[in-house]
Amino acid sequence: MVLAIVINLAGNVGHSQQDVFDPRDDPRIKRMIAEKRAELANRIQEQRKNVLSEIREKSQRYRAAQDSATQWVDGRQNPDLVPYDMRMQAFFGMYNDERIRQIFSSRLSSADLAVLDTFKARYQDTIQETVARRRKEREELEARAASMSAIEIAAAQKASTARERMIDATRHHGVMRQLSPEGQKIVNQWAYDNIRPRFPIVDEEAIALAEPELYKERFLGQLRPRAVLDNYP
Repeated sequence: MVLAIVINLAGNVGHSQQDVFDPRDDPRIKRMIAEKRAELANRIQEQRKNVLSEIREKSQRYRAAQDSATQWVDGRQNPDLVPYDMRMQAFFGMYNDERIRQIFSSRLSSADLAVLDTFKARYQDTIQETVARRRKEREELEARAASMSAIEIAAAQKASTARERMIDATRHHGVMRQLSPEGQKIVNQWAYDNIRPRFPIVDEEAIALAEPELYKERFLGQLRPRAVLDNYP
């Protein structure tokens, strides 16, 4: 008798658990949930399109201002327009390549080669020092850029670039002065004949004047780069 009652209770419990109703199992509720999810997804997608459209429009405006403020120089057609410090910077970077060194091994004296090789040995350290210095200047400018106008940021960047070029030029001139007159002539002539880059001259201040808000946004990293935008559908 007792055993029969226990079995009966167990059967009732099992039956009660089967009768527990989850509203989410109702087809109507499932349909409503699916519709709400689809509506939310569509709303998010539309907002995303609007944001991307605004970003694209800003990028196009910035590129237009940048293009109008950029002058390209073709060093092959106009080698005399290539700045000496740019040419020397390229030369010393190339001399770090053993193939370029071989070109001069039969043209320069052992003393001149020793001068260039000494610089070559320190080249990587020099690059790291330059990168660290530029990063520090950039971080310092970013720290105060929020309270600066676009033209002030552009002027600060222009001054920073000028300082870096002067530091590089001073370093390279120092190496060149250690060469013999004949060594200087050989290096300068080779660099003039072989280093004729195509490069832009960008008037940062003109861009800042044309699109001050976008210029500041871009500097502060708030305007997404073109490469990223172009990957979006």
